[in-house]
Amino acid sequence: MNEQALDPLPAHIAYMPGSRMRRIGAFIIDMLLLGVVGLSLVYLIPEIFDALGRWSFMTGYLIAGLYFSIFDSTILTGQTIGKKVLNLRVVNRDGATIGLVSAAARFLLALTPWFLNGRPFPADWLSQTVVLTALSILVFGLGASNLYLFFVTSTKQGLHDLLCRTFVVAVPMTTVTRKSIPKLHIVFVGFLLFLSLLIPSVASHFVSATNQLEEMTAVQRKIDKLDRISYSAVTDMTTYNNDSQVTYINIVLVKPLRSTGDSKIAVEACKIIKKFYPRAYDRDFINVQFSYGNDIGIASYWENVQVLRVNRGHLCG
Repeated sequence: MNEQALDPLPAHIAYMPGSRMRRIGAFIIDMLLLGVVGLSLVYLIPEIFDALGRWSFMTGYLIAGLYFSIFDSTILTGQTIGKKVLNLRVVNRDGATIGLVSAAARFLLALTPWFLNGRPFPADWLSQTVVLTALSILVFGLGASNLYLFFVTSTKQGLHDLLCRTFVVAVPMTTVTRKSIPKLHIVFVGFLLFLSLLIPSVASHFVSATNQLEEMTAVQRKIDKLDRISYSAVTDMTTYNNDSQVTYINIVLVKPLRSTGDSKIAVEACKIIKKFYPRAYDRDFINVQFSYGNDIGIASYWENVQVLRVNRGHLCG
């Protein structure tokens, strides 16, 4: 689907951008609608998402991608349901509705950071600097750049809009004098992207100095293989309570549903910590909890239950 052809605007003229509050409101409406779709799918076909485990979020990513790409393009009107409710439209420089390819690219640049943020990637991935750098660029670099430009520029274009040469305008469309984006903002975006490239390498350097990352990765890999576990999260925590330091190992075991053998699985996870993570003996306690449910990116449901806490000196006895 090609972009519609309209007479080009003079260089000094642009269409009135939609307000930030209306754009945020439209996004909330769209995500609520997608959430209803997601919860319906989880209810109708739960076994599919149970089988996908940690990768269930990719289903929501695909559904959202189709939704925004189709509705924001010439296939329809250039308006998602949220944009239509709040009188907004995605257009190109000359006010024409964009094509499917442009809409898909805009979605990828705008919402990939949203969908990747905080996802439970395999421990092996997170132990590799290359993977961490890629995730840092996509989540922190691209995400922060989009938000920064959206909130500080007069055109209200995130980096995704600048790269795709798109605008979100108010409907009905009216023209205003075009204002260029100060170069200082572009320089700052470059700094954010450079910072996102640098952070993983620096963090990995400090963590690898104690071999803690490698040890934790090995432990999580073994726990992930426990029977009926979709995936796990293992963290070595330090908190402060009334000026006293508390250190503990927190293990979260994720699975779709409760089962009668869950307490035994918790004990096995604790034994793995005892055997393969010697630092556990220096901690105040080990905490094991189950998270029952799933996250498909556009909807999630969770029930958290603590099943085991082992204090220092009684590590899985």
